[in-house]
Amino acid sequence: MKSSHGILLVIFSLAAFGISHLFEAQNQEGFITLDCGLPLNESPYVEPETEIQFLSEENFIQSGKMGRIPANRESENLKPYLTLRYFPDGIQNCYDIRVEIGKKYLVRAMFFYGNFDGLSVSPEFVCFNVDMYIGPNKWTNIDLQKEPSDSDVSNKNHYDPPQAVLKGAAIPKNLDGALMITWSLENPDDKIYLYRHFAEIQDIEANDTREFDCVLNGETINMNAINPKYLEVQTMLTTIPKECKGGICRMQLIKTRRSTLPPLLNGFEVYSVLQLPQLQTNETEVVAIKKFSSTYELNRTNWQGDPCVPSQFLWDGLNCSISDISAPPKIISLKLSSSGLTGTIISDFQNLNHLGTLDLSNNTLSGIVPEFLASMKSLLVINLNGNNLGGSIPQSLLNREREGMKLYVLGNKHLCISSTCIDNKLKKKFPMAIVAPIASITAIVVMMILLFVLIKKMSSSMKFFFNTTKSEPWIKTKRRRFTYSDVLEMTKNLQKPLGEGGLGIVYHGNLNGSEKVAIKLLSQTSAQGYKEFKAEVELVLRVHHINLEVPDSAKDVTVPALEEVTKVSVILTTDICDKKAEKKSSPSPTRRE
Repeated sequence: MKSSHGILLVIFSLAAFGISHLFEAQNQEGFITLDCGLPLNESPYVEPETEIQFLSEENFIQSGKMGRIPANRESENLKPYLTLRYFPDGIQNCYDIRVEIGKKYLVRAMFFYGNFDGLSVSPEFVCFNVDMYIGPNKWTNIDLQKEPSDSDVSNKNHYDPPQAVLKGAAIPKNLDGALMITWSLENPDDKIYLYRHFAEIQDIEANDTREFDCVLNGETINMNAINPKYLEVQTMLTTIPKECKGGICRMQLIKTRRSTLPPLLNGFEVYSVLQLPQLQTNETEVVAIKKFSSTYELNRTNWQGDPCVPSQFLWDGLNCSISDISAPPKIISLKLSSSGLTGTIISDFQNLNHLGTLDLSNNTLSGIVPEFLASMKSLLVINLNGNNLGGSIPQSLLNREREGMKLYVLGNKHLCISSTCIDNKLKKKFPMAIVAPIASITAIVVMMILLFVLIKKMSSSMKFFFNTTKSEPWIKTKRRRFTYSDVLEMTKNLQKPLGEGGLGIVYHGNLNGSEKVAIKLLSQTSAQGYKEFKAEVELVLRVHHINLEVPDSAKDVTVPALEEVTKVSVILTTDICDKKAEKKSSPSPTRRE
């Protein structure tokens, strides 16, 4: 096999037969041996007589049916012959087995009727011209015949030659001469493996001896002289492939000097080393088309084996380019109209690198028309008519259409097929691209205006509280904290009360010896209490009045607990103090700050 994805195909046509087991040399350590018809849920087993391990072949094939020989015949057959797989449907049926490049493989298929259908009629395959293929290359033709069972010669030696062959033997006409057999190869360049079956069928005298050598094309191919055993088959084979000059093979059986009897031969088999000149389909395309088949759940009986070769087994809906057997075939056309396809158009299509025609019309495909179709340079025809595709056609695909590609998209009611779709899309994008920056700039401008107004208002407020005008001078305050001793000093030990309210007495005082202030102290006997006094202090701190100022020192004061409230001071402006001093009376309730 010369393809890295290594698909082994055993192909049958118009057949109804069973395969008893199939061998594939997977590595140098041994074989993979498949018991055809063995259910997948049965564990692999080792056949005691052959010591070969068998396993189910259900993971290697998708078609065919399982059968079993009648119960009355099971005792006379080994376990691998009890079950089989037969193929009543389809023109090809394929075993898919992975192999590796560069390795040599021995493939052996055993066919056994066993009256599995109860008809007691063995099928004559030669009438139906049944061929076997390995990959895209023909292997051999199958001719299954009924085997006679009246011979007494045992044929159980792992090679199972037919008993009909063993009950007779060929000897040379000249009893003292050699037995000469000549045959021609279909392909003169073939190399061969030679299997020879020997069994003594005469009850020879004690003083007689039958002993001989085997010579192939002038070369002795046996290590020791051959001495057949009575009614017991003995098979000898070449382990290295042999060549026949000009395609003419000559085999001689020559008796030894001590032999008294001529040589004999019951039967022989010739196996040609199969050349596989036809390469399989491009690996990337095989992977893509199989992914396509599994994704859309296509159930097509002939989608087995290689998609393109042999050409008589080309997959339905495909067309391939097969220019040279030494080059991998290429998938150039995929036509699956009205195939019940659902879902979206998968990206694996783009791996069909040589696809020229893609017809997916009259299905129920949904989603958008993918842009990757435009990048498939070999694609010249796309038919998507009659689906449920939506959106708009990619601009790159429209460009390919203007360059000559044929694009069919009618019957997709959600798909915009007019060029105005692209224009409208661009028009929508253009205003959005402009509006977004304008909106951002507008927001920034509005924020700057609001900030400007806020700063202006704050500037006016600051001027209102801290600036000095000619008509109304203001007291300049200093940020410092007053202690209770400071209050006593400013009021000269609370010497001059100005009035009394519900929370306490207001005293006249001098700040820094020059600025007249009014200081209100919470009375410990006040009925209203600390919370009300605190609320009044907070109110004074928030009040904005042209005749009232709360110095920064008062703003910094934290109202203490009740026993320390006398340390809290609220200071009034000079104007209020002067007016109250001149009237020499208690302030009105509204002036009791």
